[in-house]
Amino acid sequence: MSTKGFTVGTYIIKAEKKDSDLPICPTCKKCKDRSICKNRKNKKEMNKCDKCKNCSNAEKCDKFYIHKQSKATLTIGKDIETGELIRKTFTATTEDEALDKMYKYKLDMKKAGKSIDIKKTEKTIAIFKDNKYEIVNKSEEADVIVVNTCGFIESAKEEAINTILEMAEYKKDKCKYLIAMGCLVERYKDELAKAIPEVDLWIKYSEYNTLWEQIENVIENKKDEKCDFNEFSDRVITTGEYYAYLKIADGCSNRCTYCAIPYIRGPQISRKEEDILEEAEKLANKGYKEIILIAQDTTKYGTDIYGEPKLAELLNKLSKIENIKWIRFLYAYPETIDDELIKEVKENEKVCKYFDIPIQHISNKVLKRMNRQSDGESIRKLIKKLRDQIPNVIIRTTVMVGFPGETEEDFNELYKFIEEARFDKLGCFSYSKEDGTPAARLKEQIHPMTKKSRYNKIMKLQKMISKENLKEKIGKKIEVLIEGETFDHEYYLGRSLMG
Repeated sequence: MSTKGFTVGTYIIKAEKKDSDLPICPTCKKCKDRSICKNRKNKKEMNKCDKCKNCSNAEKCDKFYIHKQSKATLTIGKDIETGELIRKTFTATTEDEALDKMYKYKLDMKKAGKSIDIKKTEKTIAIFKDNKYEIVNKSEEADVIVVNTCGFIESAKEEAINTILEMAEYKKDKCKYLIAMGCLVERYKDELAKAIPEVDLWIKYSEYNTLWEQIENVIENKKDEKCDFNEFSDRVITTGEYYAYLKIADGCSNRCTYCAIPYIRGPQISRKEEDILEEAEKLANKGYKEIILIAQDTTKYGTDIYGEPKLAELLNKLSKIENIKWIRFLYAYPETIDDELIKEVKENEKVCKYFDIPIQHISNKVLKRMNRQSDGESIRKLIKKLRDQIPNVIIRTTVMVGFPGETEEDFNELYKFIEEARFDKLGCFSYSKEDGTPAARLKEQIHPMTKKSRYNKIMKLQKMISKENLKEKIGKKIEVLIEGETFDHEYYLGRSLMG
C-alpha cells in the first residue's frame, strides 16, 4: 500500500537527544556528555552525576533537560512511501515547556469483551493522541490505562472485570490513573465503583460526549476545555492498515428477550448518509481498501430517519468511492434482508458476497420465546434463496443454545439444521441470564452443564463442516487482500472474502 503523508499511531512518540542540543550542567558547568548520567550504578545514586558529583537533580539528564533556549527534536511519524522518520524541531526555555510540547503521559488502551464498540476505542485513542498523550502497547509502561468494556453477556462481563482487576495491579508501579468505560460501566457503575476502588474514573457508554471533560477533571483538574465526541470524528484505526470499521447506526429497536443492548444504548439511531459517505471517503484516502459497515442491525439502517431501509442504497453510493476495493456489512437480521439488498450484493462488484446473519435458533417455539421476528421456515427459505441467487455466497451465522425452555427436541432440530445448512462460519453462544431482560424472568432455566454440553456438540459439528468446506477450496484461485508477510518474508498473509 502506498499513500501520501505519514502515520503516527504505529510509532511511539518520544524525544530524541543529541549531544549538540544538550546544555552544560547548570550546577557544575562541566558536564557535556549526558550519557554518563545513564550509567549510574544503582538507583540510590540517581541524585548525583557520576562525573561531576555535583548535579542536584541528575534525573533531569534522562528527561532531556532544557537550559536557556535549546533545541529539542520530536519524532512524529514515518513516511509510508520512503520509510523515513519525520521529525519536528522546536525550542523551549524551560523543562516544563519542552515536556508540554512533547507529550504529557503514556497511554495504554485495553479492550475487554468481543462485543465492545471498537470505533469508540479508536476515537478515544485519537482524542488522547490529539492531547499529546503517547500511545504505548505495554501496560507496564503506561501512566494512564483505559479499559473499554462490554456488558452484554456473562462471559464478556467476566472478561471485562478480570481485565480491570489485572490493570489495577499496575497502580502499584508506574500507572497513575486507571479509567474504565463502556457498556459494563453503564449497567453496573455504582456496584463496580464500590468493588474496585483502584479505578479513578468510570465513564458510562451514554457519557462519551463528555469523555474528555471528565478525564481532564480527574487527571489534569481542568474544567474549561471540552471535547466533541460525536460519531463523525477522527480516530486512531486499530485494525491495521488495510481495513476499517464504519459505524452506520447505534442502539437497537429490536426487543429480543435475552438482550440488554436496547436498555444500555437505547433505540436505533442511524447516521446521516452524507456523514457516512464523508467518513468513508476519508478512510479511502488514507489507504484503507476494505470498509466494514457495522450496527446492531445493519439491515434496518435508515428506517428511523428516512422512513424505510436504506442499506442497499448506501452500499451503492459507497461503491462509487474510487479507492475502496471491498465493502462488507455485518449483523443482517434475516427478516429484513429483502430482494433489493440481495440484488445489490449480487450485482455490485465492490460489495462482498458475504452475509452475516444472526439467526439464533431454528425452533419456532424458541424463536417466539426470544421475541425474534423470523421463524424456522422463513430462515430456511432465505438461506436457499441467497445460495440460489448469489453463486459462491459466504454465509456466517450465530446461534444460541440453552435458552430457557429449550428442550432436547428443540436442540436436535437446531443441530440437524446446522448439519444441513453447512454454514461457512458459525459462532455459538450459551444463553447468559442478563439482569433486567424478560428472559431472565422466564421459568425453565437450563442447567449450566446442559448448556455447556449443547455448546460443545454444536462447535464440534461446525468444526467438521468448516474443515470439509475448506478442503473443497484446495486447488482453486481465490482473491485475497494482502495484509502483510511472514517473519521470514517467504509468504504473504492475506484475507479472503470469508473474512
